[in-house]
Amino acid sequence: MEENHIVAVISNPITGESVTSPKVKTDGIEAKNYFGYDPIGNKFKVLCLTWSCYGTLQHQVLTLDTGKLLWRKIPCCISYYPRNDGICINGVLYYTASANESNVR
Repeated sequence: MEENHIVAVISNPITGESVTSPKVKTDGIEAKNYFGYDPIGNKFKVLCLTWSCYGTLQHQVLTLDTGKLLWRKIPCCISYYPRNDGICINGVLYYTASANESNVR
């Protein structure tokens, strides 16, 4: 399978500033990015979910304001497909998901 690259662009509409993330390497065919704020670490973070036609789901997190922008992979023991854009409340990211892809499309 061909390797793809995905980038996230985070913009502040008030200041007009924007940050482009490093490329996310993935063999996935689809991707979804979520933006949130971690009040404990006082940092903004981006969660990138990528999944392939084989049902493989990868989770990667980018922490902003660290100087060096690097994606790090995080493990997850269940397979699912995100269904909406989600919302971050008090540092917890909430989004609905389904157990199989047929519920998404």
